Amino acid sequence: MKRGFAGGVSGVRFIQSPRFFNPTISIRNGLAAHQIENVMSIVVAVFIVLVIVARLVLERWLAERNLAFGAVTPNPLMARYGGVSMTPEAVARAVGYRRARTRFGHAGAALEAVVLVVLLFSGVLPAAWNGLVGQGWGTVAAGAGVMAGLLVFLAVAQAPLAWYETFRIEAVFGFSRTPPALFWSDRAKGVLLELALGLPLFAAVGLLAEHGGAWWWLIAAAVVIAFQLLATVLYPLLILPWFNRCTPLEGELLLSLKELAHDCNFPTEDMYVVDSSRRTRHSNAFVTGLGRTRRIMLYDTLIDLLDRQEIKAVIAHEIGHSSKRHLVKLTFLVALLLAAGFWVAGKLLYWPAFMGAFGFEAGAVVPGVLVLVLAAGPLLFWLAPGLHLIQRHFERQADLFAMSVTYGPGPLISALAKISANSLEILEPHPWYSLYHNTHPTLAERLAVMERVQRQIKGRI
Repeated sequence: MKRGFAGGVSGVRFIQSPRFFNPTISIRNGLAAHQIENVMSIVVAVFIVLVIVARLVLERWLAERNLAFGAVTPNPLMARYGGVSMTPEAVARAVGYRRARTRFGHAGAALEAVVLVVLLFSGVLPAAWNGLVGQGWGTVAAGAGVMAGLLVFLAVAQAPLAWYETFRIEAVFGFSRTPPALFWSDRAKGVLLELALGLPLFAAVGLLAEHGGAWWWLIAAAVVIAFQLLATVLYPLLILPWFNRCTPLEGELLLSLKELAHDCNFPTEDMYVVDSSRRTRHSNAFVTGLGRTRRIMLYDTLIDLLDRQEIKAVIAHEIGHSSKRHLVKLTFLVALLLAAGFWVAGKLLYWPAFMGAFGFEAGAVVPGVLVLVLAAGPLLFWLAPGLHLIQRHFERQADLFAMSVTYGPGPLISALAKISANSLEILEPHPWYSLYHNTHPTLAERLAVMERVQRQIKGRI
């Protein structure tokens, strides 16, 4: 009897224990947990806004420092190479061009930051997502629908800025030759291309996030890399010809470049001229494609600007990237970064405070992936110096390769000097600006290295 009573008493005590059964305390604890979660979501939102603002402030400060630095330090190296004379008038014009682009950059960056904050935190994304799901759309289809709307919206929002840049900056300084009809055609094609390529890739990542299991992040990284390689193959075959006329290179220049490719053991016979002069006076050359689709592409403006030996030096630089396997190394590095990024994403998508900051529930992986795509730019900006450091190292290697196969630095020096003068570049940007923005060494650095190599060659002779 005592045992029963004791058991009964202990049972009463157990039932009365507020830790387990007091409804008032349970509700209170639940509300406290919910409040803590809301506070954490606010903290996450504030942190991301601060990151966006910090990037905006730093970029604009760097741009102003770069402008002031370039305005007062015209490097004397430019006047010594390639017959290019950087007169005070030429320097002033280059600084004026950089000033116009800097001021334009301030407005564009501020607008981009405001639009990004509104998209992330105004509730428009959850409203669009819930609306499509409520109409019976699947989660992946709804996510792709929201992304399609975003791509179109951003294209429309950016069109006035792109118009001003093309017809009020580039045209004033003599670069843009784009007719209005071609401008709008390029914009429309760009949106269609983003939809055609971006939506399937987003859908694939969304499906993997939902159904790929514990290792979805690794598979997603592999899918993105495979997609990028496929785009590299398709670019010279389908994408570039959709925007530009690409005609086979002919004449003595073709024979000269084929000889160069043969000497460098570079497996390609396909060399094309891109009609860039329809749009711009800027010059460029590049190697694109993989395997049998690999091609050497030259802007027609480059052919008009440089002589044959200088063009050979520029193409030798591009071949140097292939010879040194820079694309393979960069692809491997990007794969590691993507894998790390998707692994972090897998954690964030199930963190209530993070998802709540944008108006979504934890585990809503498809809209979460969309949010991360939008927020990735400001977050990855802080990794740019490390990646650019590697890219600048690759560019130095390609320069040295070009000098080795063209028997000296002379042609490459004069080619770079002409291209820089033609593009109104500030020869020596501010070091901090270069750290964050330049994938190439500054022209002053490149010319100084080549001048040193040239002195070494003369010393041996």
